[in-house]
Amino acid sequence: ENVRLVAQPIQPLRLQPWYWPGIGWSWRQSTRLCRSVFEELRPAVVFASGGFASVPAVGVARRMGIPVALFNPDAIPGRASRYLAGKADRIFVQWSTTVERFRCSTPVRVTGCPVRADFFTASRDMGLRSFRLDSSKKTLLVTGASQGARAVNDMILAAHTELGSIPGWQILHLTGKRDYERVAAAHDASGLTGRVVAYTDEMPAALAVADLVVARAGASSLAELTAAGRASILVPYPHHRDRHQTANAEQLANAGAARIVEETGTASVDSTFADVLLGLMKDQAQRERMAEAAARLGKPEAARVLSRALLDLAGLRSYEQTPRSSEAAA
Repeated sequence: ENVRLVAQPIQPLRLQPWYWPGIGWSWRQSTRLCRSVFEELRPAVVFASGGFASVPAVGVARRMGIPVALFNPDAIPGRASRYLAGKADRIFVQWSTTVERFRCSTPVRVTGCPVRADFFTASRDMGLRSFRLDSSKKTLLVTGASQGARAVNDMILAAHTELGSIPGWQILHLTGKRDYERVAAAHDASGLTGRVVAYTDEMPAALAVADLVVARAGASSLAELTAAGRASILVPYPHHRDRHQTANAEQLANAGAARIVEETGTASVDSTFADVLLGLMKDQAQRERMAEAAARLGKPEAARVLSRALLDLAGLRSYEQTPRSSEAAA
């Protein structure tokens, strides 16, 4: 594919003043780099996905007269996205509740979050083959996203005894590389069936084989859950300043597609989590209702809608103005 990766030297903002000279230097270097690349490539449009690393590119694009599209997949826009909103020509979001959080005149459109087509089409048989699982058992998928999540891993380990009391289930546990050996050893000692995997590129297959999912609540993870139409227990990462993962999780919970268990780092949360987990594992009808609710939130046209909107913005199609609160066409 004709894709080029350009690494920026930019450093994140920090409050400690001794970092400021280095941060200022890195931002100036990133700005120069973006200008050099844009002068070479002459992009028709700049697509910014938020975050501090988008700021230099958007600033250069504005000065060069290049149209800017801002994509914000989280329910709550971060500081960088709020700052960039007034500099963008169009804003695209995953959730309708995000529209009102942008207090600027820039048009905002709800498109959903693009995911690979495989998330909509992967089959249970594909998951059984990919992870060598037992076709006669239901599958609990545990994932902390690509890096893993120690707190989620620990909550599952604390529930091992209770999990062993429910027949007919197996676990597919994606631990992250740092926790793999510890979790794998505990899994083997528990006598539970299933697989422990450090990392996989086959998430569509993993979700396809899952009857229930335990996960963090990152924007992409939720887009994948709704694409696959899976019931889930969400454990939002609690240490972001704006707690945007909690707001993300509420999008699914309010629609009846997920249950939320807040991470507190105490024994009480392990007990609450175990109660919620075991309750859903025993209640197939509830899982099916949640899965149907998740599927209704899926946006299979998100990639197509976004790509067409970018072509419009680039002047390669005639752009049709949409109201701020409009949903992407199904």
